[in-house]
Amino acid sequence: MSTSMDIERLLSRRLEGVATDVENCLITDWAKQAPENQAVLDRLESESTLREDLTTLFQLVDTTAGEARIYRMKSHIQQKINTANRSTYRMSRFTWRPYAAAAVALIILALGAYYYQHQLTLKPRQQGQRFTDGIHPGSNRATLTLANGQTVNLSEAQAGIIVGDGISYLDGSAVLNEPANELKNETIDQLMLNTPKGGTYQLTLPDGTKVWLNAASTLKYPSRFNGKERIVELEGEAYFEVSKEWSIRDRSKMIPFFVRTNSQTVQVLGTQFNISAYPDESAVKTTLVEGKVLVAPTIDHWTPTTIKPSEQATTHGAAIDISTVDTKQYTAWKDGRFHFKRTPLEEVMRQVSRWYDVDVIYSNGIPNETFTGKVSRSASLAELLDILRLSAIDVTLENNQLIVK
Repeated sequence: MSTSMDIERLLSRRLEGVATDVENCLITDWAKQAPENQAVLDRLESESTLREDLTTLFQLVDTTAGEARIYRMKSHIQQKINTANRSTYRMSRFTWRPYAAAAVALIILALGAYYYQHQLTLKPRQQGQRFTDGIHPGSNRATLTLANGQTVNLSEAQAGIIVGDGISYLDGSAVLNEPANELKNETIDQLMLNTPKGGTYQLTLPDGTKVWLNAASTLKYPSRFNGKERIVELEGEAYFEVSKEWSIRDRSKMIPFFVRTNSQTVQVLGTQFNISAYPDESAVKTTLVEGKVLVAPTIDHWTPTTIKPSEQATTHGAAIDISTVDTKQYTAWKDGRFHFKRTPLEEVMRQVSRWYDVDVIYSNGIPNETFTGKVSRSASLAELLDILRLSAIDVTLENNQLIVK
């Protein structure tokens, strides 16, 4: 991205249909800053309104020296419209592309000179930020620790592993060389999957349960379940799709599945949910997407609270708070997106730190700011910083540290 960007160019690219995901996010955030901004965007999104505005503008724009640039654009657009009107085909959005910039300029002018006096200009990257292009987003990175302590660096070309009679990648290829890849039937080995900062990986457990592990997270699990209960331990963040496994002796009963964290235990029978239990956060959050789960502060004091879909249980010590949330905000990472909705800046920066493997430093305390927006996790750090600056957040990069001022 360039070192500066104005709203006129962004809206032009939007009108042309060539704006990137990051640019569309910038436009969305700009529109939310003021009703007048949203009004501009709404009129540009409506082709019929755009035509009406341009027709009116041609009658209003003067040809004085101060308006010479606008007048030249007016003449160009009028010529295009006249040509389109003489043609037998309908003037489609595609035909706006050659003069999208002119159209945007005129619409902005129509809704007030304010936009020429307060164009959206992102602050140029300071000298310390010149290294951002070299910092890449996270990828498929994880290590597998076996019962004997052996550590295996998993393939970055693969997205996940499956634990069954052996350990294989999602495409069926073996993780370990034979016979080391075989798991002995008579023993239950304790395994561990760990993702570093800037890493994510998938895991299919022996019962068919699927787990997506976010960056800087660890999941401990057995090579097979014993039939009475299914227990895994989590530090960090993971999304679960728990398989409904029935008891062999009694088909009317399902084997309970437990997820234990340092300060919370969640029991499920077959459902989809997200748990965030990072050690650097003050609370553990369980967000339910589908099904039903029981949440308790610890397994030793099992006084569970039931949560329903679209509810989140937040555990603070022995207390559990239940709230209704937009689940996408807490599960979008699994699908490769950041999804912020009035998210405190400190939480935003924690996610940035884990995904881009950078440290965050607050030079003057933590700003009392929130951020709203959706950004692909494949965006470069440079692109993400540009979006943050749109919200007047001053961030620079120095020696792999993000300095928030």
